[in-house]
Amino acid sequence: KEAWPSFGQIFNSEIKVTGVENITVPAGTFRTYHVTHTFGPAANGQAVYQSWYETAPRHRLIKHNNGRVLYELK
Repeated sequence: KEAWPSFGQIFNSEIKVTGVENITVPAGTFRTYHVTHTFGPAANGQAVYQSWYETAPRHRLIKHNNGRVLYELK
């Protein structure tokens, strides 16, 4: 956990690997680390971003979902 300064406020932030998953995107199927990033003021509801990084060296970002936009490797 770490604090993020933003617009004069400090938010708690937590980034953790929540699992290892096989996922399929337009570029193929990959073994990935599923990473969840939670941040923002607890009173207003925290934002949750989810990312999937390849477990193999280079650890490319394969997929990312910020709750509004979904990015996938093509």
